[in-house]
Amino acid sequence: MLGVMESGAAFLLLDGDLPPGRCERMIRDAGCPGLIAVGSGDSLSARVGRGSGWILDVPSRGLAQADPLETSLIRLGAEDHPGNSPAYVVFTSGTTSMPRGVIGSHEGLAHFVCWQRDTFEIRPGDRFAQFTPLSFDVALRDIFTPLVSGATVCVPGPNQGVAGELVFKWLNEERISHMHLVPSLAQFMIENTGDDPCLPHARMLFFAGEPLYDVTVEKWRQACPNLQEVINLYGPTETTLAKCFFRVPSPPVRGIQPLGRPLPGAQAFILRDRRQVCGVGETGEISIRTPYRTLRYIDGDAESDSTPSRFFRNSLRADEGDLLFATGDLGRYLPDGTLEFEGRADDEIKVRGVRVNLSEIVGEILSHEAVAECAVLPVQDSGQVRLIAFVVSRRSVSHAELTQYLGQRLLSTMMPTEYLMIDRLPLTLNGKIDRDALARLRADSPQTTTGRESEPPETDTESTVAAIWAELLGVPQVETHENFFVLGGHSLLATRIISRIRASFGIEVPLRALFERPTVAELAREVERTLAGEGRTPEPEISHSPVPSHDH
Repeated sequence: MLGVMESGAAFLLLDGDLPPGRCERMIRDAGCPGLIAVGSGDSLSARVGRGSGWILDVPSRGLAQADPLETSLIRLGAEDHPGNSPAYVVFTSGTTSMPRGVIGSHEGLAHFVCWQRDTFEIRPGDRFAQFTPLSFDVALRDIFTPLVSGATVCVPGPNQGVAGELVFKWLNEERISHMHLVPSLAQFMIENTGDDPCLPHARMLFFAGEPLYDVTVEKWRQACPNLQEVINLYGPTETTLAKCFFRVPSPPVRGIQPLGRPLPGAQAFILRDRRQVCGVGETGEISIRTPYRTLRYIDGDAESDSTPSRFFRNSLRADEGDLLFATGDLGRYLPDGTLEFEGRADDEIKVRGVRVNLSEIVGEILSHEAVAECAVLPVQDSGQVRLIAFVVSRRSVSHAELTQYLGQRLLSTMMPTEYLMIDRLPLTLNGKIDRDALARLRADSPQTTTGRESEPPETDTESTVAAIWAELLGVPQVETHENFFVLGGHSLLATRIISRIRASFGIEVPLRALFERPTVAELAREVERTLAGEGRTPEPEISHSPVPSHDH
């Protein structure tokens, strides 16, 4: 990599785990004239084929334990960017759309790694773990920050990476002092290391790429007795590595950790409609302004792409070349100048007119002692939004237990209506949660959460509740242990269920009761308890006539 940059060319890193078809497209889109293959055996160059131009195979020698490294040389024309020449090309992850190549500069890369070195006093003797797959820009942070600091880059072997069983053993053997981690992978690592993991050499942890929760921070602090700092970094690929940072206090902020403040040489605006600056406390889209942004996309410049660009002209100044980058993230500034993350703009959902922050829901689920990992996915069902929670648990935990726990912490509009227990969260190659894979998991899974065989109603109360459910759900009949939400119920329909119970039994049952007791049997017992508390017996007072359209 250093040799390529010294030659005046730029490099495109191709990780050995990437599908050959994706590699071929990256090579073609970047216009690479050839490959430098470091390593031997079944290297990517052999699988991609010689259609990529010339190939230079370099024996690995001392790198025998490392995965093959494929470097594509690109001549990008440094004369077009005097004083800020191209250094590398990376492709965006492409989890929700086709990946795009982004050209990064020497100046942008140097700005970040030198800031990180100086701010956190990284020095000779420090040892960094290189966990990030090579095809993602965060790998440059893993590699170049220690190298410009006189520190050491430590590359794990095939069974020693973040998904390997021996990762903590390797971290201790290599005396790793610094790590860059994606929160999802960090949570997976700490939950799959056996009893009481301990990393006495770890002094500094840097998190980036996803919302960072207090639960994850606390678990890593427990595992690292000599930890000095935990840093939350923020910044999209197009603005070069990171442009905001937050020193996580002890104890951490409850829930999602803030994004902090911009680095020197960067600004973070909170904008409405890309023009109006939001006031303190107001939510808007986070937009980054920095001269250290990446140079352009490989398929055109920021203003003339056929693909809509997230770069846009700064309306606060008359300079045509003053660009901002719309991150797609929502945020707000607190009175002390700290930037808070409020969720994704393109994932913003409303349930019954209420804006729901999926990250907040995830944070509350993670706080349950039985939950190891979690993700929440919104789905459309009969015109209504339903929230599906995917849970990796430490022990057996029921729908009822989770809903009762969350019912004390979340609004009814924020309550998941379905829980799927899975072995682990699917992740993309760069370690982030793969939401497309989650959607496929739900489509392929049996739609049940009770784990019990259904039975017909036995008591008069159960029969009345089941009849109300059947009528409002539009099904012939409902059995005792069928789950309201699995049958197609949602929060808006839940309010009608509660309204009918009030009319039928003459009692007030809170809406959360249906979330906490989502079967006919459980809800019927709640009705009977409420009646008993009033000294009454279950005697429905009205018949189950069709519900008028205004009943809600």
